[in-house]
Amino acid sequence: MSVAKGRKAMKLKLAIATALLTTALVSGPTANQDVQLATVNSTSDAMSLGLELMEAPQLASSIDLETVETREIVAIDEAGLASAVISDDAVLASLTSERAIDVDAIRKDAEARAIAAAKMPPHLFSIAEAGGDADVELVVRHSGASSLSDEQLEAMDAEVVREFHSMDMRAVRIPADALMAYALDNQIDWISPDEKVFAMSESAHGSANEPTVTQANYAFTGSGVGIAVVDSGVASHVDLPNGILQFDFRDPSSMHVDTATQSLVPSLTGTIDGFGQGTHISGTIRGSGVDSHNRYRGIAPGADIVSLQVLNADGSGQSSAVIAALDWLLVNAAQYNIRVVNLSLGRGVTESNTTDPLVLAAERLWDAGIVVVAAAGNAGHSGNMTINSPGNSRKVITVGSLTDAGTGNDASDDYAATFSSRGPSTGDLVLKPDLLAPGNKIVAAISSNQVLAQLLPTRHESCTRNGCNSMYLEMSGTSMATGVVSAAVALMLE
Repeated sequence: MSVAKGRKAMKLKLAIATALLTTALVSGPTANQDVQLATVNSTSDAMSLGLELMEAPQLASSIDLETVETREIVAIDEAGLASAVISDDAVLASLTSERAIDVDAIRKDAEARAIAAAKMPPHLFSIAEAGGDADVELVVRHSGASSLSDEQLEAMDAEVVREFHSMDMRAVRIPADALMAYALDNQIDWISPDEKVFAMSESAHGSANEPTVTQANYAFTGSGVGIAVVDSGVASHVDLPNGILQFDFRDPSSMHVDTATQSLVPSLTGTIDGFGQGTHISGTIRGSGVDSHNRYRGIAPGADIVSLQVLNADGSGQSSAVIAALDWLLVNAAQYNIRVVNLSLGRGVTESNTTDPLVLAAERLWDAGIVVVAAAGNAGHSGNMTINSPGNSRKVITVGSLTDAGTGNDASDDYAATFSSRGPSTGDLVLKPDLLAPGNKIVAAISSNQVLAQLLPTRHESCTRNGCNSMYLEMSGTSMATGVVSAAVALMLE
């Protein structure tokens, strides 16, 4: 049967040259002979056969391995996957369309289950245990190059969705049935679900202590400092400069391989932002304020914005798209003088920050000397332990939202916004957020055809310059506070 096409009846095939040590085995098959395959229904059957071959090397040596298409005998012993002849590598090495052990046997084996459970968070292991033919989106960390070939992935009806250049990760789509068998590859360190990330806006300048025109620090604008806004994109607006570079990471099929660096290159798009948050964040950071007589001027109007588009028009995207953008930054940040990364997005914490691929990717940038600023999240109404990933990282700057009660420079009545997520982080108990910044009722650039502008018609603010036709939008959230901090970092770096 074709394993790749028969999901519901999918059988993962384990190579066992036939034994039960028949005459065909003793005489040695030839290239023109069919070799009988024994279906292994239990680990004891496989162990028994493996021991027989080990005890009769003269018989084992008579097998034409190229004809039988196998390299090892596989079994799982009481100590886990045995070394040498009995190994987890052999399970994957033997996955072709003509080899037979069904996935139920793997899922029911205690040792195989223990190995798989040690390589994924509990909620993902529950999916692996249940099985089924529904696809599971994964981010897989591996030691060096993965030992899985395209043919082996095809045998499991799996697909590599993304490869990363600077991180030992890959995004994989695989049926739940095959997930536990996939985890047996000893090159795989950890498997996480490729979970959805979301914009952190709830659908100021005074409380940010922004320098006024009469103060010396007003001369600092963030000039020469590049800020990567990893968000929904940037649309055209008179307050934002023409020619903002925007790269699209949402669809891996639109990316191509750079033959010089062997890295994936995203498509360079125009200023497109269906949702609107990326435009609003960019205006918060470096809006010129030209259409509002500087009333809605950004904190760092001299900074350079590079837009890395990872969120769709509904404000959501995949973790793997964010990781792809961060992976690209590791290679290209210096070329565009990017020194700050703004992550006004996130998702709930579902595993430790020591294994979460989104956290690990953000920390790689931090370790490379790039300042990473992440939103704490907007789940403060649910109380403590509501910090989002990747804001639960011990390294990056995690930003909560401050409410100034509308009194501007008077900080005596400022308080943490009720929506702003609170620490400590789930599981790892990291004290977060690191700081609070204005994130309540922030007004910045928006375009009338963007989703947020249509969802929030009562929050529109009109431009004030004669003859203007641009629009601004009042929004709240830790996303807005994160943009304020990223801009402040640019001023400090200048």
